[in-house]
Amino acid sequence: MATLLDRLKDSLALTLDHFYPLAGRLATKKEDNPPSYVVFVDCNNSPRAKLIHAAADMTISDILSPIYVPQVIQSFFYHDWVINHDGHTLSLLSIQVTELVDGIFIGCSINHSMVDGTSFWHFFNAWSEVFTAQEKNSSISLSRPPILKRWFPDGYGPIINLPFTHHDEFISRFEAPVLRERISTSH
Repeated sequence: MATLLDRLKDSLALTLDHFYPLAGRLATKKEDNPPSYVVFVDCNNSPRAKLIHAAADMTISDILSPIYVPQVIQSFFYHDWVINHDGHTLSLLSIQVTELVDGIFIGCSINHSMVDGTSFWHFFNAWSEVFTAQEKNSSISLSRPPILKRWFPDGYGPIINLPFTHHDEFISRFEAPVLRERISTSH
């Protein structure tokens, strides 16, 4: 397991060279006149991405056999129940590798202000590509590097001022109802 964790850590670090904003944190610039609140990514002063190792006395079958997803699965994601604004104090990316009795579960949490679903899979596939290339001792370059160049229409700057003086004015911590999730597997 130690070798696998080292390889995951090394390949994650190499992948984050390409997806460097995910290793940053959210920061805020406030203006008084007019009142505004600007949120941006600070890549220099951050908690960095996290790779956590955990263990659970469960089997893969314990996870996949029930009709409904076991509640313990939420604990396999380090940032479960975190909201986007928490990226000011928490990492924007966390990977939790949970060692099971007969396998591993990799839980990946990325702040939604950084990626959408397509970008999430782009990152995850790039990490897999780097991990595989590292395993084969081949040179590591991504087949589909991310596009990080910002683009804005002519005459419009990158700053979008939120008309608030404090984040409490636009953040609410939603208490979601308890829902049961199902797993669909094909045999």
